[in-house]
Amino acid sequence: MNPRPSLGPAPLLATVPARALGRDPARLLKRAWDHASLYLPVILMGLLALGSYWIIGQSPAPAEPPAARAPVPGPGAVMQDFLLRDFGPDGQLLLKIEGVQLHHYPGAARLVVEQVRLQQRDAQGHLSFAQADRLESTTDRTVHRLSGNVVLLRPARAATATQAAVPEQEFRSQALTLYTQANRIESDQPVEIRRGTHLLRAQRMRYDQSTGQLELRGQVRATLAPPAQ
Repeated sequence: MNPRPSLGPAPLLATVPARALGRDPARLLKRAWDHASLYLPVILMGLLALGSYWIIGQSPAPAEPPAARAPVPGPGAVMQDFLLRDFGPDGQLLLKIEGVQLHHYPGAARLVVEQVRLQQRDAQGHLSFAQADRLESTTDRTVHRLSGNVVLLRPARAATATQAAVPEQEFRSQALTLYTQANRIESDQPVEIRRGTHLLRAQRMRYDQSTGQLELRGQVRATLAPPAQ
């Protein structure tokens, strides 16, 4: 007797066309690619975000802004045999400062001149001449502090139609302050004033050059010469 043929998977596979078997893997791959391509932009965006985060993490921190430097206490510049001139709009000399040595202090906005000689013309055009061991002046040259053997001379002025004659005036002190804009002279130390032939002494002084008003404070002494015959 012949054995009965086995009913395994072989007869079933035999019934499937070979061309169908060949196409199934490609179809599966295409279907998988179609599904993956739907999420590809999201995946790429995620990779870009991770890359950007990594680059930022590796970049050096921005440099801190430099702290503002404190003004340098010492002089910013030193000049020998210093000479400075200021001229008005009409070309007239308003101020001349010369000295043996100049120190410029930019932090304090001031100039210091040793062994100074100064010439100043006020708003009325009247001249003053001064000399001292030391001058401290603001950089805008509106305040001048003279110290050490200060001598300030204001030449005599002849009478005009509006003003009386003014004799020569000389101020001597260890400290005088000139205010150019206010046209004023002040001293908080003993001062000696020679006005023509008269001699005045005081502990403190304030002189308004515009009006000619002289204010003396403290112990005041005066030596008045008789008028000339």
